[in-house]
Amino acid sequence: MNLSELSPVHQTLMAYYRLLMADEGGIPYRRKFNPIEIKTILPKMVLIEHSAPRKAVPRIVGSAVDEFLQASYTGHNLYDLWDDAHGDVMEAFYGTIMKHPCGGWTQRTVKTHYGIVHSYDILLLPFRNRDGDITLTMGTFAMQGAVKTELRFGQPENVELLTVNDQKYLDIGFGVPEPSAERAEGAAGQARV
Repeated sequence: MNLSELSPVHQTLMAYYRLLMADEGGIPYRRKFNPIEIKTILPKMVLIEHSAPRKAVPRIVGSAVDEFLQASYTGHNLYDLWDDAHGDVMEAFYGTIMKHPCGGWTQRTVKTHYGIVHSYDILLLPFRNRDGDITLTMGTFAMQGAVKTELRFGQPENVELLTVNDQKYLDIGFGVPEPSAERAEGAAGQARV
């Protein structure tokens, strides 16, 4: 995936990330992230902590993301909200971003119990924790519109269907992983919560 294919919000994050990488000489530490430097995209940002296998907890979710999804995912283990098949797809995706390391882009569609349908894409980039381990992903949401039949703020459990339409990796200086049959198959999968 090329930088020019990304939405403007993702391009802004990627440009900032490259500055951090240049300063650090590699994958940046979370503590080097200064929100003031990219305050225009903060409402569309997420920070996810990956502290153990099948444990991905958003620690920061921007207000525009909450508003768009009509639910707050902050503090919820995402794997508790997904079925096993979708968890497998996302574990491979997150793992590749942090272990390769590389950027990860995914396009999704969600439908809630309230009849709200959303399409969006996410760019996630790896960050180091205070111990130097790559256990964090930071990213931006690009919302592509929504069909809202009802506007009610709910809980993450209100997401009825999640479809991963596409997944791609972005070279951040270490190349991109070779495509695998498992990733190609999982990228087109659906998960019912």
